[in-house]
Amino acid sequence: DGRVLCWGDNNWGALGAETLELIWPTPVEVTGLDDAVALGVSSSAEFNCALRASGQAVCWGYNGVGQFGDGTTDSSTEPVAVADLP
Repeated sequence: DGRVLCWGDNNWGALGAETLELIWPTPVEVTGLDDAVALGVSSSAEFNCALRASGQAVCWGYNGVGQFGDGTTDSSTEPVAVADLP
């Protein structure tokens, strides 16, 4: 149905959900990402990224070394737009 779901380690808000539980063993919907392309999701232990239907890439979770590509090192539990993609 096009929803993006995450589960597992929620350290740094990597699940992108409204829960702050550290371990989430069942799928939970990523908040604010109802228009993602399901095949465009990338996952790591600390952050995740997805591609919106519009073509915009977004990331959430840990961004301590600039993983989001938005020019900051601010972590977020909500999707943040990746800047300046070709």
